[in-house]
Amino acid sequence: MGRPRTRKLYHDERQFDMFNADGQPAQALFPVRTPKRDIECMDFSAKLKRAMSDALKECSYSREEVAARMGTILGLPKFSKGMLDKYTSESSEGHQISLLRFKAFVKATGCNWLWQMVVEDDGLTLMEGEEARLAQVGLVKQQIREQQQLLKDLERSPVELRKRRRR
Repeated sequence: MGRPRTRKLYHDERQFDMFNADGQPAQALFPVRTPKRDIECMDFSAKLKRAMSDALKECSYSREEVAARMGTILGLPKFSKGMLDKYTSESSEGHQISLLRFKAFVKATGCNWLWQMVVEDDGLTLMEGEEARLAQVGLVKQQIREQQQLLKDLERSPVELRKRRRR
């Protein structure tokens, strides 16, 4: 009997891994979310401000540069770092960012993941670019399986034909 043959496994960067490096199941790329029943606006506001603050730390631009970029996007030459600081400070409860300014913030920082954070409480999952095609592929495969099952069900029962007279 010799030693069992082992195969070397090569990782293809184009393929998602089912397991993390520690052997635990990987987190779903597109997790299924359930909408939360109630939303506390002040909790959401604090969560949004923290996420925006994290985005500022993550992006390669300084706060001044992000403010300047937002000003350019919005067509507001006087959009300041101070205004940006108010939008990202949890202690500034009176300063809530508008959707238009939030969109400019996402563009200015390049942190598209902020959109996911905004919609996840509603049970939504954000897909970016070509990822939507993956969802379409899954839908088509599901429809094919359903049609194949319908065909099997139809073929399972015999069809009785009546004899027809010839003329």
